[in-house]
Amino acid sequence: MRSIIVHIPKGFSADDWSHNYINVMPMGVFSIANYAVFAGHSCRVMNAAVYECREHALELVYRRIEQDGIGVVGLPLHWHLSGYDVCFAAEQIKDRFPECRVVLGGITATIFAKELLNACPAIDAVVMGDGEVAFASYLDVLDKPVDERDFGIVPNLCLRTDAGLFTSAKRQVDTDVEMGRYNFSIADCIYDVREYAGGPSMFDVIKGKRVDLLNQPIEDRAFFINIGRGCSLNCVYCAGSSVSFARYFHRQELTVRPAASVVRTVLDAVEVGFSKFHICFDAPFSGKDDYFAEIFTSIAAATNTDLSLLYETYNLPSRRFLDSFASSFNKATIMISPCFVESSLMQKYKGYHFTRSEMEDCLTQIGKYPNLNCFVYFAITCLENWNDDTIRELVLYMKQLKNRWGCQASAMPILAEPGSPWVAFGSMYADAALGLGFADFYREWQRPLNEWNPTLCNLPAINEVFARIGELMQNESLT
Repeated sequence: MRSIIVHIPKGFSADDWSHNYINVMPMGVFSIANYAVFAGHSCRVMNAAVYECREHALELVYRRIEQDGIGVVGLPLHWHLSGYDVCFAAEQIKDRFPECRVVLGGITATIFAKELLNACPAIDAVVMGDGEVAFASYLDVLDKPVDERDFGIVPNLCLRTDAGLFTSAKRQVDTDVEMGRYNFSIADCIYDVREYAGGPSMFDVIKGKRVDLLNQPIEDRAFFINIGRGCSLNCVYCAGSSVSFARYFHRQELTVRPAASVVRTVLDAVEVGFSKFHICFDAPFSGKDDYFAEIFTSIAAATNTDLSLLYETYNLPSRRFLDSFASSFNKATIMISPCFVESSLMQKYKGYHFTRSEMEDCLTQIGKYPNLNCFVYFAITCLENWNDDTIRELVLYMKQLKNRWGCQASAMPILAEPGSPWVAFGSMYADAALGLGFADFYREWQRPLNEWNPTLCNLPAINEVFARIGELMQNESLT
């Protein structure tokens, strides 16, 4: 069976994708495509986001479907903000190619599988959870004559049938061994390596900064490294929390790829031309410091390239971690995310916590490494009382972090995510429960993302708060 996986962006200031966000492809699309090929099928990956024009991007999708004889189109719906755009693309593809099967996958698709199938007739199936074996098995079944097809053997599948929606009873939850066998390299499956987008950041998007995503030099793009799946912690706003993975993915524990498998992915990316890398995976697990030390030192030993790595840390990094990190990369950046200014809120609503003084001690330690830079990230949530005094307190502390420790500090509103504890597990955080359902999200997805969404932030004055932060950050007399 011949297939294509097409990443769809979210229109930022207009529906036509001319100024878009969610332009980075989920890391799993490459392992899914490569596994499908390993299983005997054809599968290529395309990123519609880099073409900056919805009609042009979709015409290219149509042309590739026709030229390659595609029978199955996979549309990732991982980050929920692109939900409406993904449904729109599904409808356009189905209208042009009614015989093509349209399949969704990703965290948001998993959480809202039945709702999406009911809301969008163009969607034929949803892969819920780990997708490599499920997608390849789905292609296996479609390769059989119609009267011999048994979709019950496909794990993690929710399917539209003439009799209604069918959900497979079979489950596939990948272990660390299976994750180690998957190939996350982009070289063999992506149509054009220039379609791998590495940005821009949300801040740049808000400011209207334009990046030529298709023609940006490969060495200027960040390659996102898959470390594993799941989490061992719960944070109130995160759909990747432990309870969320347990309910929707049937994943009961954190799964981490073998270090050698991660290193192989990085070296493959270096061969393609990447030199900037990004890791966002820091849940605690046994032997974590040794694990990352092996990855960092192995990459350094195997390359003579001037590589840089940005590592997003959930907790404060240890001395052991910092030593191996700083010694392995010429340009190394740590991003620390306390999120809440108040330590008491961090302790209540996040799966890890540390005090302000503990973070400052860590920043002092980081400052001893000449090649190690640091970002500190704060969140704007409805859980805090935002007024001019509390906004000033945040801005003053962000400026202190820069002046005293040389850190870049930023603040970003947090949007509600489907499946996150404060959306789907209200009893865990009764005072923070948002009570949003699929209809609420689908309605909000239809809005261009040119301002912070008050509904998804649960903070009516969110845009005023954010504007005030920006104003005070520019005020040089405020120190």
